[in-house]
Amino acid sequence: GDLQLAVIDGPAYILRIKDHKLTTIEGVTNTPSSRMIFSSLDVLGGVLRGEIAAFSAIGSQDIRISGYVPNLDNFNRLLGLVSQYLS
Repeated sequence: GDLQLAVIDGPAYILRIKDHKLTTIEGVTNTPSSRMIFSSLDVLGGVLRGEIAAFSAIGSQDIRISGYVPNLDNFNRLLGLVSQYLS
C-alpha cells in the first residue's frame, strides 16, 4: 500500500510498498493506506536526528497518524535507524 508522508505547508512524499519493493514518489495521494503528517520541518528533522522521540511527537500531536497502523509501526522502526546513520 501507499504511506503518505508530509509536512504541513511543506514537502509531501508517497512511499509505495509493492512486491517487496519501496518506491518514493513526490506528491500527495488521495488514497493512502496510512498517513504520517509532521507539524513542521523542525519536528521531522528532530525525529530523524534522534532528538525527538516519534511516540512523544505523536502524543503532542506534532505527528499525526492515520490509517493502517502496522505500516506506520514498521516505518517508525526505520525512522529510528536513521539517526544512527546520520551520526
